[in-house]
Amino acid sequence: MTAAVRGSAVVPVRGPGDGMETEKPPSTLEVITDALSPGPSEGPLLKIASPKHSPKSAPPAPVAAPQPPGVLHLGKVSREVCTEVEAVRIIIPRAAISRSSRAGPAEGKGEAGQQQAEESSSPPLPQVEDWRVQMEKLQNSERRLLQDKEGLSNQLRVQTEINRELKKLLVASVGDDLEYQFERLAREKNQLILENEALGRSLAHTAEQLERMSIQCDVWRSKFLASRVMAEELTNARAALQRQTREAQGAIQDLLLEREEFSRHMMLTHRSLEQLLVSLQWGRQQTYYPSAQPLSTGELAAANQKLADAINSHQQGLLHNHLKVLTAGLKSLSDIPPDFSDVVMPEKVKLKFLSKVPNLSKAVKEPKRLRDIRGPEPGETTFKTGQYGILALGGGYIHWGHIEMIRLTINRKMDPRTTFAEWGIEAPYKPITRKGLGQRMGGGKGAIDHYVTPVRSGRLIVEMGGKVELGEVEHILTEISKKLPFPAKVVSRESLEAMKKEQIEMEQNNQNPWTFKQIARANMLGIRKVLSPHDLRYHGRYTGKFYLPGRV
Repeated sequence: MTAAVRGSAVVPVRGPGDGMETEKPPSTLEVITDALSPGPSEGPLLKIASPKHSPKSAPPAPVAAPQPPGVLHLGKVSREVCTEVEAVRIIIPRAAISRSSRAGPAEGKGEAGQQQAEESSSPPLPQVEDWRVQMEKLQNSERRLLQDKEGLSNQLRVQTEINRELKKLLVASVGDDLEYQFERLAREKNQLILENEALGRSLAHTAEQLERMSIQCDVWRSKFLASRVMAEELTNARAALQRQTREAQGAIQDLLLEREEFSRHMMLTHRSLEQLLVSLQWGRQQTYYPSAQPLSTGELAAANQKLADAINSHQQGLLHNHLKVLTAGLKSLSDIPPDFSDVVMPEKVKLKFLSKVPNLSKAVKEPKRLRDIRGPEPGETTFKTGQYGILALGGGYIHWGHIEMIRLTINRKMDPRTTFAEWGIEAPYKPITRKGLGQRMGGGKGAIDHYVTPVRSGRLIVEMGGKVELGEVEHILTEISKKLPFPAKVVSRESLEAMKKEQIEMEQNNQNPWTFKQIARANMLGIRKVLSPHDLRYHGRYTGKFYLPGRV
């Protein structure tokens, strides 16, 4: 039986990275094992196919010495001629395997082994000589192959070095060329970028100049249009001025003519007055003598005035001596009726209706806040359109019932043809809470009962005006002021100004050094203990909701 095992391996001959790699031709390993027979001439054979390094072929191997049956002996093979095999499959007969311990090769056996080999083999000498000759041939061929291999290895090493150097030179030359090209492209790119930026700046500058020039063009166009309009207006004004100048020259000419005529008439009047005065003094003591001719119109007018006064005094003296003036049944009027030509009547003369409840999305409860009615009124202390009104002399709350009373009283009793009325307060907006009758204490703040309008001292509640005098509306305003929940007074524009002036004069002309302000500031008799910050602020003039005008 023969077993053949073939294995191929690719072994790189040249080093990696040199660019000259080649593949070593595959080697074939053949192992042929025949079935062992009892004959002495049969034995195992080993065939190794290696790559051909030279044209010479190796001589056939000598016939191996006879081996004991059951033992597979391949013989000694040098490591240089061995080939690495990836996979080897050896097929031998089961009978070729012996159970005894492996014996060494034929060359290393002892004398016992040699005797046994000589007994088992029939022709020992011829085979040993042939094997020796074949072994020498194989060794010679092996030496030659080793020498060839060494020479080829040296050539391969030299070629590899040369290829590596050539590769370095090629890579260096190509790299230098590429680096130069890259640097040149980079420089060109930078130059293009700089040129692009310069062109961009130039373009932006040009666009800016163009925009500036367009703006200047629009400005000059508008100026030209404006100058043309102004020129037209100046032309029209010049024409108007020329026309006015001509009219003025004509008027001056007329005035000069009138002056000459007036001077002539004044001269004639002067002569007539002199003749009249001389005739009146005929036969009496002469008090007037004719003077020289006046030169100017003013002197002539003054001379005529003197003559007229002299004639008048002379005539009054005569009439006083002979006449008596009687006066009876004549009446004199001290006051002139007022002039209502500057009064403008509004469209709606009557008081409008004020809502009882403010228009709020959600009702909000508020604390009492007595400062809403304490102190002087910061605004609404002067008349807006009316001439007469009701002035609050203290603080308090106006309910919706008071507002309706004022509205109905004025609208029913006033004359809408000559009188109008206007509100000086707002509609009720401050909520007043109240608990129901019989409820226990606690439970939080009560529900909102009604709304009021806070009023401070000095506030004008309502105004009335029109083509009427105070006496015509005073009874209406007095009736209302008596029904208000705080002291009030009917005033007019003149009386309100007089009240303010009187208060200022009282403060300026006060002779008493011990005023409330001085007493509180000096804390006389420890009065600070019973004074509130509001007394120190208002100097005792406003105590709570009351107003004390006498305090300075």
